[in-house]
Amino acid sequence: ITLNEKQKLEVCFGAILTQNTNWKNVEKAIINLNKNSLIDIKKILKINNKKLAEIIKSSGYNNQKAKN
Repeated sequence: ITLNEKQKLEVCFGAILTQNTNWKNVEKAIINLNKNSLIDIKKILKINNKKLAEIIKSSGYNNQKAKN
């Protein structure tokens, strides 16, 4: 199976977001990232950490994960 760039980023983001939480909450965070068009390296690097933390809140430890 060959993954495109967006799918590879989702895997990477999922690996960070899944730390100390269950996958269902990670899925919610990834859905929120997609809704905000943030499965994109350039966009994720530019977003304010506080806003990103709010978007990924369902994953728990969102402030630390936003920094990562």
